[in-house]
Amino acid sequence: MVFVESLRLSRFRGIRESENIKFSKFTVLIGRNNSGKTSILEALSLLSNTEYYYYTSANIPAIGKSPRQLVASLHGGLSFAYNYTGYTTIKYNVKGREVGFTLDAEGKRRMLYPSSEEEFRKFLMSVFGVGSVDELVYQVLFVPDDSGFLRNIQKGIISKSVWFRVVDSNAHKTAIDVISGTVYDKFTEILVQFDELSVRKELPGRGPIYPRVYDLGDGIERVLAVVLWLETFKPKIVLWDDIEVAAHPGLIESVLRWLSSRDWQVIISTHSFDVLDRLVAIRPKDASVIVLSKDSSDRLTCKVLELDEVEDYFSKGIDIRKTLELL
Repeated sequence: MVFVESLRLSRFRGIRESENIKFSKFTVLIGRNNSGKTSILEALSLLSNTEYYYYTSANIPAIGKSPRQLVASLHGGLSFAYNYTGYTTIKYNVKGREVGFTLDAEGKRRMLYPSSEEEFRKFLMSVFGVGSVDELVYQVLFVPDDSGFLRNIQKGIISKSVWFRVVDSNAHKTAIDVISGTVYDKFTEILVQFDELSVRKELPGRGPIYPRVYDLGDGIERVLAVVLWLETFKPKIVLWDDIEVAAHPGLIESVLRWLSSRDWQVIISTHSFDVLDRLVAIRPKDASVIVLSKDSSDRLTCKVLELDEVEDYFSKGIDIRKTLELL
């Protein structure tokens, strides 16, 4: 299901103005450095922020920050606005309805349409099918490329209240399934041991040992933590920045297959040819690649490619990450 159909930005981060950016059920953002990939994901993550409702200010589960606070922390708390001054405007098309707001230098929101926070709240609760405002905050979950965020997830997950949800959702088994076949070791489950995430590793003729997730390498550590988090809270929209970080192509393929097997909207960014190659091989339903480009005045433009078009470029030996002028 596609929840956010499009996004338009004005004076957000390094984007002075953007075209209307249209999303599929499974969307991959590519573009050169500073082309706006992360900014798009951050703007999308602010859709679920509940700070402005007068009776609640829910935090992202296992993180302890609101979506606005998370995005601000990734940039040292600076203003969201272009050139750090004035207002920024974010407009979404959510299930066929345009909604939007402005943010001032301190991140305070003023609704454009609908005109009230109350109507906006009711609309989002209806779209996401939730019964409380507290549930809204984890309908859109954003995975930034940030080591501090990864550590916070792991600390939050092992807290008693969250870990019960992990086990109840069977996420500790699913996360192992995602990495099985991509490593030589035989892991059977994730567990909490000595206040840290660990895995059960089977050794022939000896029995199990329990290495820390932290010691399994950056790629495996990141994937296990994120899969645990997403499988436990099951958002409607998954946003993942630089999905390929520290991951072998085999692990990338396994993660893409897992993401495409769930009933959520996925929007990810990448610099990796392996992600695009495996995406074409897996062919998730309703998938597209958006090529982003900014001109000298920081206006963001985009071109949407269907997977058949991406495959056609591959067959011609064209790397669409590098040869953007052909697009």
